Amino acid sequence: MKKLNFGTIADGLNTLQNTLEQNSGIGWSELVDANTIDFAEKNSYAADDTDETIRELAEQIEVAGLLTPLGVIKEGNRYRLFSGERRYKAITTYLHWEKIPCQVFQGVTPNKAQLMLHMANGARDYTPARKLELYEEYNALLREMKSTGEFTGPIQKGVAELLNVSDRQVRTYRTMAEQLTQEEKEAVSSGSLSFGDAKQVAVERAAEEKEPEKIGTGSGFSGRSEKKTSRKKVQGWNREKIAQITLPDAKDDDPHPRLLCGGESIHCGETFKAFFPDGCWHDITLEITWDVEGPGCWYISNPEYRDICPIGLFVKRN
Repeated sequence: MKKLNFGTIADGLNTLQNTLEQNSGIGWSELVDANTIDFAEKNSYAADDTDETIRELAEQIEVAGLLTPLGVIKEGNRYRLFSGERRYKAITTYLHWEKIPCQVFQGVTPNKAQLMLHMANGARDYTPARKLELYEEYNALLREMKSTGEFTGPIQKGVAELLNVSDRQVRTYRTMAEQLTQEEKEAVSSGSLSFGDAKQVAVERAAEEKEPEKIGTGSGFSGRSEKKTSRKKVQGWNREKIAQITLPDAKDDDPHPRLLCGGESIHCGETFKAFFPDGCWHDITLEITWDVEGPGCWYISNPEYRDICPIGLFVKRN
């Protein structure tokens, strides 16, 4: 039997519609009895549905018709949904159709069926807290698929493509998933713990774990001595040396947010004299906001300079 094309995970995910078109030799269109369709066994996306959104969708379908068929996998005499649970609920609850247009697939393993469900819901706009939950779902699924030979690409790259985030952002979610307790993750989901605060806790824990690896004792020096040497190096940076603030390399895997200046790592809270377009040097303090990802999270905490991005400025130590 011809296999479904899941190579889009390795090469960059396409939309579900493109995937269905690529697999048109396997899937077919069919009017399926509504009472023979079952929900997916694992569908955390359904938690986002409300009676109001389902009713509104039913009204839209009644006026414009079902523009996109449901995606189902045939299992014996029944069909399991992987795309369109909200549409199915709208149709069966409010419109009472006996048959529903579906795109039907057959011979799909449970893992690939779950992947198809994730692909079908990947176009939605999710909060960072929800993406943290999805990171764990995607990561677990791709690891399982890799163990069975159903997936051969890099796992974290596959997760990044499913989440539609950068490699750097997916490393942040990985750090949070590994460092936060289950109670803390639940607090992030409920909103009682902000995503920014949770992120800061996670990266600090990861940095604490990484510090012994960096300073070690295998060279014959104690960890305390090595740490003092490291601090001395930072303190000895030439105060009159002028350098430019830049971003780390895109492949940098340090979980702690940082910028570079003269080849040295710099962090939020550090102060500098910065050369501004007015031709003068001004005192600035670097700060970071945890509600924004990427370079935009960095800003100058001095109120009068809050609108100036610190990246690219030429600075010297205070």
